[in-house]
Amino acid sequence: MSTTLQVHNLRLRAQRHEQLWPLRCLLENALAGMSLPALPPTAVILVRHFHCGRLDPARDHPLVLAARFEQALRASLGAGACCVDQQEAEQATLVWFSDPLQPYRRLLSLWLQGRVPRAWYWRSLLGVSPPRFDAAGVAWLFEHACTPPLGPRAGGLLVESVLSQDAGARLWPMISPTLARRLLPEPPRPVAPAPAVPVPGLPRRWRQALDEASAVWGETDGRLHWLAWQALCCTYPALGQQTDVVARIPRWLSHWRRQKRQQDMQTPGPGTKDPSMVRAAATKRPASVVIAERQRLAGDPAHIASSSVPQSSPGRGDSLVVMERGHGVAACFSPCSGLALVVPLLQRLGMADLLAAHEAPVMTQFPLYLLLAMGRRFGIAAEDPVTPLFRPLQALPAVEFVPESPALHWRQQSRQMSLMALRHASPPVLIVRAQLAMARYLRRYCHMSLRQLVCRPGRVLITHTHWDVLFELEQSDIRLRRLALDCDPGWVPWLGRVVRFHYGMEEGEYA
Repeated sequence: MSTTLQVHNLRLRAQRHEQLWPLRCLLENALAGMSLPALPPTAVILVRHFHCGRLDPARDHPLVLAARFEQALRASLGAGACCVDQQEAEQATLVWFSDPLQPYRRLLSLWLQGRVPRAWYWRSLLGVSPPRFDAAGVAWLFEHACTPPLGPRAGGLLVESVLSQDAGARLWPMISPTLARRLLPEPPRPVAPAPAVPVPGLPRRWRQALDEASAVWGETDGRLHWLAWQALCCTYPALGQQTDVVARIPRWLSHWRRQKRQQDMQTPGPGTKDPSMVRAAATKRPASVVIAERQRLAGDPAHIASSSVPQSSPGRGDSLVVMERGHGVAACFSPCSGLALVVPLLQRLGMADLLAAHEAPVMTQFPLYLLLAMGRRFGIAAEDPVTPLFRPLQALPAVEFVPESPALHWRQQSRQMSLMALRHASPPVLIVRAQLAMARYLRRYCHMSLRQLVCRPGRVLITHTHWDVLFELEQSDIRLRRLALDCDPGWVPWLGRVVRFHYGMEEGEYA
């Protein structure tokens, strides 16, 4: 487990001054070897105070001290640990957030509720007293949250949390033009002519946010470009790596405004009869069919969803991508936890190069659709903890991924083990051939099937920023290990998440 440990205040007492340095080195080595498997691997843990006891550099070993500290902290966890994702806990001595971005989301939520964060852990976490809710405070929040590896996607997730609370009206006046210019990447100069790429669609909540912000800032304000950039990075994670997209945002904004005006003109006013109903009666077609056709022609992606995508509960949208429990997030069992092992395999086959060279797979969310097609193929249940990954697909046009005829140039297709070689294929064909390429690679170099890779039991924990998979030690496979296909992919731009694998975790720790 990769962790970062920080000690803000350290107090040591010794009989002689020259004994302090050996004590400090001993304590530093002990803390470096300590781990906390009783909490999710993505958790940000804050301890108010911790008494190390009596230390002797001549007798104590760092590993022995690390085990002793772990036992003491486990006792603190059982006594009164509290997850503060959605609540304040001023009296708790040990608190934790579910992922590194959650503290900033929580702080912004408290500001929008008109509350002042006063708990002790805010100063320990931020290093300073929490800033006020003003233009300077909001600038500080976004600049500290939008750091590698998340980058612009972190800003999009922060704004998305505001949209879920319908509190954008309080945030827009706090976004200064200077902040928007700092957070918006500079487009390359000179800008190359844009290829014929369709204008990307945005979910309804983001289009409403752009309308509200334009009413506050004005339709020509540069801050709208920053907000559109955040919407694109949050909806299409792979766009965060392509700064040339920034040069196309003004044209896309004009298209979205024109599309909104057309929809407003087509929306019937109060007391008037819906033209769709009149058209349905004249043509004797069901009204639902005519309305669906009108929405399709209007290009409203919020009403076009694949029936195979798991639907979220009413009123919640996709506000939480995590598996919520009463005390926070928990890793849940999945019989297809090996779906995460597909990520390093796709990296090996050139998924990043394919998305960088062609924007069409980016705009159609090809990586997510590929994972969804594989999930359907291997029978992932609708309540599987992996399904929150596919919730953003509700806001995108549905694509029917029909299987291709296996008799069509089978030998030629099976030899292609690079996604770049398939770049000219249509999305349905690309879905099929990408699976063929993965299966071919696994058969040749790992002597296993794609089903054997995906259908591995384990525990899955998905947050807004991470995708962690916990396997039993018996699930480690030397065939994958010798090709480094089970190493942590880390930050995956085309998924917008950090993907990590953990082996040997105790099953009951996260229940």
